[in-house]
Amino acid sequence: MRRGARKHWARAAAAILVAAAFASSGARAQEASTQPNYLPQPGHSENVPIAALSVEIKTPSGDAARDAEALAAVQRLAAGLVGQSFDVIQVTRLIARIESEASVRKVTYDLLPLGANAVRLRLLVDAAPKQLADKLPQGVLAGNLADFPVLYKSDRSLFTAIVAGGLGVYSDGNAWFGQPALFNAYNPLAGHLPGASTAWTEGSLELGGGFATQLGDAPLYAFGALTGMKSWSVGQDIYTDQTRDFDKIEKAYAGLLYVDPDTRNFAKLSVGGQTFTLNDGFLVNLVKGSVNAGERGATYLGPRLASQVSVLASGRFGSWTGNAFYIDPSELAQTDTHSGYLGANLGYAVNDNVTFDATAITITSSDQHYANPDGLDLPRQGLNTVAAHLLWKNLLTDGVFVEGEFGHQWHPDYAMSAWAGYGTIGYIARDLPWTPSLSFRYSAFSGDDPHTRTYERWDPLLNTGLGIWLQGINFGKVTTNSNLATERIQLNLVPVEQLNVTFDYHRLTAPQLNNLGSNPAISSLTSHNLGQEFTLTGRWAISRNLYLQTIASYALPGAALRSIGADKPWSTLQLSLYWGL
Repeated sequence: MRRGARKHWARAAAAILVAAAFASSGARAQEASTQPNYLPQPGHSENVPIAALSVEIKTPSGDAARDAEALAAVQRLAAGLVGQSFDVIQVTRLIARIESEASVRKVTYDLLPLGANAVRLRLLVDAAPKQLADKLPQGVLAGNLADFPVLYKSDRSLFTAIVAGGLGVYSDGNAWFGQPALFNAYNPLAGHLPGASTAWTEGSLELGGGFATQLGDAPLYAFGALTGMKSWSVGQDIYTDQTRDFDKIEKAYAGLLYVDPDTRNFAKLSVGGQTFTLNDGFLVNLVKGSVNAGERGATYLGPRLASQVSVLASGRFGSWTGNAFYIDPSELAQTDTHSGYLGANLGYAVNDNVTFDATAITITSSDQHYANPDGLDLPRQGLNTVAAHLLWKNLLTDGVFVEGEFGHQWHPDYAMSAWAGYGTIGYIARDLPWTPSLSFRYSAFSGDDPHTRTYERWDPLLNTGLGIWLQGINFGKVTTNSNLATERIQLNLVPVEQLNVTFDYHRLTAPQLNNLGSNPAISSLTSHNLGQEFTLTGRWAISRNLYLQTIASYALPGAALRSIGADKPWSTLQLSLYWGL
């Protein structure tokens, strides 16, 4: 057989292998969920970074000196929360301690949006002296029905109900750039596909409970949570018109927390079905902890975040922070890749403005194999990733920030060398009305050059995140962060502290025309130009219990998509209301 013919048949065989691989993991290449990376409500914010803390006197005592003393005491006792991940059980338990040690009548809190991947914790203080009744146990089990969802609270223990949910209304025009059958030909989750326009509703309800209690006299606490969730979809979405509802355990974890009462140092270990995000989600984002598709419904609302099982360890000692994790995502039975991720991260804060960290991750198990033009057997299991990350705030002048991360991947059993990285520069005008911020980010994820023996396509691991690494609400459903270079401009406004308005522009290109491993419809490209997307997102913390997210996005296909007939602009309008007690 001639060399050219051999090459032709090798490529044909590879295409067949791609189709087979996609049939076993079709949903993985499509990121439909637009679940926020954070929800500033108690029931929705587990493991979201607390990037800032503020303390305010809500109810003065009438004595200015006492108010100032109470404010300072609360700030001192709560300072260690900055840099930790939010946990409703632990924060409520700490508040009980603050109320006792700061001798204030009551402390409440709320969460406020802060960028795209963090929250600001605001503590509101009733500075009046404690009354006798205030020192008694509180909660439903103590006879105070008005305290719900708190079941029992003392200065040592907390038991609380967890009640949360969401409702959403969604509408897409020209879904899949007008070619739904082309992009879903090998998708096992696809049923009746949409026409030129479609609209549907989704919802979820989560119920359960959690606890935190001090063990003995040491600053050592046990904590845990167990919840179940029902999710549903009604109407024609971008995959099917089948009405679905699904019941499943969501959170199921327990752990230990040690907090040094005199410093900000802590150590935490937890095991079970829970959520985890590393930095800004460049490598690991909580949204990838669970799949929201198929029989589970609520594909855009994206309420399911907890992994099948995770082991998480974190801590801080002085300027050093550390994380170790094992994550087994909760996948659908028909698309389960049986992938496990083992990793560690070590960070150092040079000062309040400069931090850097390094990460190593290995895939301990996986049924997936990488598609390649030569049809070689390249197992995903055993993949190694290392990355280094830097964040520098207030560079040269107040408000200017730069951030970057670079990663490398290799496999011990075959020639592989993949890389990814990004650089961001931005400015936050803190003194101007609406606190505008503007940033530019360039990111690149390597593709596989078919002319080399080395496999070079970047594996995105658990990378995603609305407004961060979901690079286009619509494009994120047909592309992954592999063989992708993107220019992003982001403008953020804060009209009031409860409201964020963000505009994102993405321009997407493919470094390699060989795109095997992506959606089979675009496994071979005729152009590097994938397209552009314009997105406007509103995030409104209506109250401590209600959060509204609105999205309008418009994606224009580039030459690579137009050449296969996907030539219509894809628009989406989304309205999601999340609530939690």
